[in-house]
Amino acid sequence: MTTLSRRSGRYFSRLIVPSDLRQVIGRREILRSLRCSTYRRAKLLGARWEGRLARLFILLRAHRHYMTKEQIEALVQHYLTTTLDVFEDFRLEKGRVCDEDLEGQWLVLSHLLDETVDQLTDHNYTKIGTIVDELLSAHGLAVPKTSPAYKKLCRSILAAQQQAFRIEMGRLDGDYTRGDGGSLRAGQTGAAGATHYASIFAPTPTITEAVKQYFEHYTHRDKRTNEEKERALQRFGETLPGKEATLLKDITKAHCIAFRNAYSQLPRRIPDKLRGKTIGEILTALKGTGYVKVTHSAVNHALTDLRHFFVWAIRHDHYTAGENPVEGIDFESVEEESNDPYTDADLKGIFRHPEFLDQQAARPERYWLLWVLLYTGARRSEIDQLDVADIRQDEAGTWFFDIRFHEEKGLRLKNKVSIRRTPVHSRLIAVGFLDYIESLQKVKQTVLFEKPAGSDKRDRGRSTVGDAVGKWFSRLKVSAKVSTGKTLHSFRHTVITRLTAAGVPQDMREMLVGHVAESTHGRTYTHREAISLVLLKEHLEKLRYNL
Repeated sequence: MTTLSRRSGRYFSRLIVPSDLRQVIGRREILRSLRCSTYRRAKLLGARWEGRLARLFILLRAHRHYMTKEQIEALVQHYLTTTLDVFEDFRLEKGRVCDEDLEGQWLVLSHLLDETVDQLTDHNYTKIGTIVDELLSAHGLAVPKTSPAYKKLCRSILAAQQQAFRIEMGRLDGDYTRGDGGSLRAGQTGAAGATHYASIFAPTPTITEAVKQYFEHYTHRDKRTNEEKERALQRFGETLPGKEATLLKDITKAHCIAFRNAYSQLPRRIPDKLRGKTIGEILTALKGTGYVKVTHSAVNHALTDLRHFFVWAIRHDHYTAGENPVEGIDFESVEEESNDPYTDADLKGIFRHPEFLDQQAARPERYWLLWVLLYTGARRSEIDQLDVADIRQDEAGTWFFDIRFHEEKGLRLKNKVSIRRTPVHSRLIAVGFLDYIESLQKVKQTVLFEKPAGSDKRDRGRSTVGDAVGKWFSRLKVSAKVSTGKTLHSFRHTVITRLTAAGVPQDMREMLVGHVAESTHGRTYTHREAISLVLLKEHLEKLRYNL
């Protein structure tokens, strides 16, 4: 269905292209100016345009089986070369022939040449259709005989026959100056031509080969993101009938549903002795043990990773079997984690809870990470990767967090605007955060939050403490009777909401929390590095809690 939008006083119609036709049309949506300024007329013209597009889609679906120009040219070149080779082999086998036989062969070729002319002018593809069908079958192509591509291929093969007959008639007289048919594409002869021909009809990649190419394409992506997607794709491969050798083009929606159903039976935590095992092996080992299964939300996250892989595969013509097979199979009515801001009651329950207070001495990374998130609004991953040296003073003596990329650790930020200086709130200083920094400097600790000794096994080798703190925080919320749906990321929502309520301008909020500016003014003309920490701190200090 089309949607109407208005730009510069004119209405435009926007229609989303059906997923199964996007490869044929070459775009995801169609935008057209309706050249009118009144809504009623725009609605009428939009409906008329939608009807035309609907007819177009019907026509395309009827003739969606097509061949590329390269495929047709490669098939014709293959036929021409093969035909001339057959003629040459016959001549070598017969040796020298008398003039009478030579004249007979020339007359046969002349007659065949005349037949191709008749077939082309009469659009009669019955006879040549046999040869075309054999070519298509040999190359694993299925093209309906009623399609324009099939008729074009028939005419191209007839033209190749004419070329072959003329070349052979010359060779009967000893004239090889017309060549061996050459290449239909300039610069692609000999081995290069063979390589090009093989590449056009190269077999579809296996799931393993496609996944490898997928991660090579996304090497720039965050390492942890790639690791998460790699686990999901590995599990998917384990559920396929042919395992890793399954051809990508053979994967259907039924395979994706089977993966969803199998994945939903996995335990929330895989026992150490079963790590490295396939889905089938894990489920067999746990059968009848009454374990706690993964949530439907976790399954949907895995399906999101799988869906993105197929989006990439379709975009790069690796998957040509139709629409994304993962679409429409997610578990519905799944309650996702809420990022609603914390209330004053929530914050009192957390920051006054005895278990939380005990962490200052026992596990300082838990204690201080929560305080910092509460008074910066930063993302958890931005804070848990900081070094001690990243908390420092500017020339005016203002303390700030230097939030930046840590490429040497293999750690990244969400985007470029995430790089920023965030002032240290006076409340953080009052509760002893700078004293904590000084204590780390005395023992020459370099990272702001160091992983406790012996935690590597539990944290599966992660280099930062964020995940482990998140798990502990989930338990703390239960004890503090805080909504279990709220997460560490909810502190970010809390800070932004409180700053808004305190009257802090939007551009200042965006700078403080590292958000992309919504306005052109903010994105293009505001140079954030030139904004003073004094001004930023003035606005951050408006952040208040009733703790």
